[in-house]
Amino acid sequence: MCGIYGAISFTRKGANIIQKVRSKLRETSQLRGRDGYGETEWDWGYIGVSRAHPLPEEVSVELPYSEGNLSMVFNGTISNDAELMEEYNLPYSDVDTRTAARVWKVLGYKSCNEFVGGFAFGVYDKKENTLTIAKNFKTLWFVSCDDFFIFASEKEFLLFFGASEFDTLYPKRFPENKVVVYSKEGKIQEDQVKRKFWSYTPDLCDDKSVIVVSGGIDSVTSAYICKKIHKKTPILVNFDYGQRSAEKEWNAVKIAGSNLGCTAIRVDLTLLGKWGQSPLTDRNIELPLGKRSVESTLCWTPGRNMLMIAYAASYAESVGAKWLYYGNNMEEEATGYSDNDLEFIYLYN
Repeated sequence: MCGIYGAISFTRKGANIIQKVRSKLRETSQLRGRDGYGETEWDWGYIGVSRAHPLPEEVSVELPYSEGNLSMVFNGTISNDAELMEEYNLPYSDVDTRTAARVWKVLGYKSCNEFVGGFAFGVYDKKENTLTIAKNFKTLWFVSCDDFFIFASEKEFLLFFGASEFDTLYPKRFPENKVVVYSKEGKIQEDQVKRKFWSYTPDLCDDKSVIVVSGGIDSVTSAYICKKIHKKTPILVNFDYGQRSAEKEWNAVKIAGSNLGCTAIRVDLTLLGKWGQSPLTDRNIELPLGKRSVESTLCWTPGRNMLMIAYAASYAESVGAKWLYYGNNMEEEATGYSDNDLEFIYLYN
């Protein structure tokens, strides 16, 4: 495990800022590794790494690792190191950073297409005077503006600006399978990492879908939209979480499935026990009626929709269904179900 970071400036103001945050980046990076530390600096930026030594690796390595004109910080694992060393006739090392740097020297950032494993890189090329950021699925965060670009292994490492989610300088995830090359003037190149080995791509059918269905008007309408308008084959998934209406729901789902000519399945979630102090699941609690029913959070059942969608998403992948439908409605969104509003759906997507 390593903590990597780096910062580059595009203006004089940016240069002042990245120097001010340098000690904080160095300090926070060591939360991911205390066995070694180092930095490489040039006139418009720097990269750094704090490293934890896995047992199979050599006792020490230069940090950041240099190979010719390259200086590299790396977090991850290269699992096909021996194969790459043999293929490109390079001296073998059991330190992944050395392997990565030596292959990078031959292939440039295209080497990312050859690596097997999770990785995030910051590579300064002294000859070209560029900084390249590359990652596949490994975690990497950044803050960026017209004055500077800063990256780090974890979001928490970049919260020193005191930015909130509304601010430009709030940390963002670096895109997956992305390569970006920066010069002193700014971004000069962008490319995709084309994962060659062991890339897991589920074989999902575009015509197949899973619908979370309670039997009510919203979810059944979703099922009809899926079948009649979007022309996809639905699988209806109903959940029994101990609700009072469980049997009536299941009967309605079976009727909808029969009318649509599709499969309907039922999932038993009662093994989790009583699901919160909700009148939907506890007959000792009076159902809110009239004006009290407007405050629909009185029927809040903790994380119910979140768990249903998670189960349905997992099931959809297992049966090769590309699409997941869920019928949340405007009334519940307006009255405070936090796992039922549109923002929740956007985040889940």
